[in-house]
Amino acid sequence: MPDDEVIEIKVPKFFHGDFTENMRKNPWIVSTLVFLILSLVLMGNSLWGTKLSTSFGTVSPNSAGNALVDFLNQNTNSSVSLKSVSTESGLYKINLDYQGQIVPLYTTTDGKFLIQNLVPLSLDNSNSNSGENKGADAGVFLNNPSLYPSLGPQDAETTVIEFSDFQCPFCAMASGLPLWISQYQSQYGDLLGAAKKVQDLAEQGKLKFVYVSMSFLGQESVYAAEAGLCANEQGKFWEMHDAIFTAQTQGENNGKFNKDKLEIIANSVSGIDKAKFKTCLESDKELSDVQKIAQESGSIVQGTPMFFVNGKQVQASWSAIEKEIGN
Repeated sequence: MPDDEVIEIKVPKFFHGDFTENMRKNPWIVSTLVFLILSLVLMGNSLWGTKLSTSFGTVSPNSAGNALVDFLNQNTNSSVSLKSVSTESGLYKINLDYQGQIVPLYTTTDGKFLIQNLVPLSLDNSNSNSGENKGADAGVFLNNPSLYPSLGPQDAETTVIEFSDFQCPFCAMASGLPLWISQYQSQYGDLLGAAKKVQDLAEQGKLKFVYVSMSFLGQESVYAAEAGLCANEQGKFWEMHDAIFTAQTQGENNGKFNKDKLEIIANSVSGIDKAKFKTCLESDKELSDVQKIAQESGSIVQGTPMFFVNGKQVQASWSAIEKEIGN
């Protein structure tokens, strides 16, 4: 990608305006913590009920909050802390600190049930035609295009940009690669393989696909982003991209993407210079570029995966992307 090229994308102000509207437009902007909770529910984990239940009536707000923290830390391989507990609509609203982000969850006051979020049943559209600029676009630029691996013609009429973290479970779904994603076909079918379809079109020369390696889910996200850029030095980014996502599990920072494991993953990439890759990764040669990407993209990304088509943000689903690219 030419060094003097500038990629412009338009970024919606996600949290400006109505919650329900944001939820409809951006269903994939969710915490990895919520995904881990969903996984526990799907596995039939019954610890939650036994953890909080007393006899009858209610448990105290702090008891509910502390029990939720203990439950998540013990069962999701994550680290959360309690920020605050309040009462809302007859429930306990428990604000958790997860990797520097505040994640609100709800429990019933008897401590028996966990609720991810409250969805208003009455949709207030009274401001839909008012002067309020909901989701207004703000011009944002990626000023160092050479940091971002791309696939397809550089002068393509259509450019798709994906912001993604190698540890993000929804990014793995978009890649279409790990075997475990098949269990989520009914819930997230339109997301599954969305990025892979864009990648295939880029390989066919029909568009340019730019990948932005985010690294906000912990140290192993940083290592994985470094690994991708080390492979990119040898022209093997996309092969490494596929290998990393294929190896992804539903947990994070569990050792799967430590440097030694990433070197093993790289060994499966045909044609890669293993010694050169190892030297690059172990010396943190690409760490400064990973940090630059994080700094440059931090004002853009509220969650991953996030897709832009010719500068316009689109929902992370194949139907939305396909409609925008007009393929």
